[in-house]
Amino acid sequence: MSRSRLLPAKAPAILGYACSFMIMLTTLYKYFLIGNIPWFIVQFGYIGIIGLSMLWLFFTGETSRVGTAVKFTTIYLLPYVLMLLDSMLIWMINRKSMALVRRGVVPISYQILQIISIGCACIMLGEDFAWYMSVGLILGNAAILASVLVNRGPAVGVSEMIAFYGSMGADDNLTSRGLEVHDLTFAMGELVIYYFVFEKKSPRRTLLLLLTSGFFLLGWKRSAIPGAMLAVGVAYVCMKMSSRKTIRLIVTAGLFMILLAYLYIYIVHEGIVEWFSKTYDIDMMGRNEMYAWIGKYYQFSPSFMGQGIGFITEVMREAIEQGRAALNHELSIHSDILARYIELGFFGNILWSALTYIYTYYYIARHQSSHAGIVYYVLLLFCYITYFTDNTVSYYHINLVLRALPICYVYAHQKKIEDLLETKDAFQATLKKKPII
Repeated sequence: MSRSRLLPAKAPAILGYACSFMIMLTTLYKYFLIGNIPWFIVQFGYIGIIGLSMLWLFFTGETSRVGTAVKFTTIYLLPYVLMLLDSMLIWMINRKSMALVRRGVVPISYQILQIISIGCACIMLGEDFAWYMSVGLILGNAAILASVLVNRGPAVGVSEMIAFYGSMGADDNLTSRGLEVHDLTFAMGELVIYYFVFEKKSPRRTLLLLLTSGFFLLGWKRSAIPGAMLAVGVAYVCMKMSSRKTIRLIVTAGLFMILLAYLYIYIVHEGIVEWFSKTYDIDMMGRNEMYAWIGKYYQFSPSFMGQGIGFITEVMREAIEQGRAALNHELSIHSDILARYIELGFFGNILWSALTYIYTYYYIARHQSSHAGIVYYVLLLFCYITYFTDNTVSYYHINLVLRALPICYVYAHQKKIEDLLETKDAFQATLKKKPII
């Protein structure tokens, strides 16, 4: 048997770049300004990746990566299964309408679809999916940039970009708003963290760092920049510690993250955030009005059972119809820390937070790779910071990167058959030099 037959089969590059193209398509909805991109292009992209991967698996019969991908997929699904079960209980007890139930089930099903597509892509492409995913996101951001410049006119667009970035974001204009692609910008931040800290030996690292850093800064999310810096610092500290100490540190940090989230919910509920922002003249961009308006729908108490997933979208839709919505008429309250609490309740949110912030990391670190666990945690820490002021729990691209990179890291650094063959060759060479008597 030839040596190549012993190695896990890898999908050809054409299939990898087909996945890149489909990922690029998922980035264009709402932000691509040339033509109308339908909303279902996101789900179309994920279904395409699943279908392509299943066809490849059927024709090759290569199952060596299936076990790891299935385990990761299962652990990623747990928080969404909890969200669905908790919400079903709330819906039944409170006899919620089918319209509200549908609004809750649909976003959960979209996230589940993405998780399955990640598992399938990793089965087909292994560690190379990190590259193809990065290419897809970069191409998508480049297409959005091009569409903004075409829409505004190249000369006007470039001059407005120079004015905006030259003023460090003070001179807001139509071009800068068009380039503020929230979800994609956050995903670029995660890629910067990953390639800066974890993949120093990759031959494509420099290129990827330049492109992802450029688009990360182009999106200009102020809260994301210190978040990325904090994540990088935590990663370097954890990488220098033993795996046992790292697990203890991160589990403790996960508990602190839950406590900090509940402290934030409390100070928002009690009006302390509003008082602080008014006292020190901090522009909350409409959030104070939003928090005051949503306050009647929840209590800060262990007896608060929640309103069910989809509730925030429903009440915001009603508010928009009545002309009472703040913050750009969006179907959110721009704080997933608060939104998850309102929808899941006091104890439901604790369970969801424990699964997301602690158990997922613990499983990866103990059962897959301690360093892959660090990859997950530092990217999650970056995401966690965005949860306070954005709706990133339900965003697509930021979660795509968060879930895919730990799997790719495991595939890239686990003991491979190639290593075993190299050891065998070295042993045989030693025997030739020193024959056994």
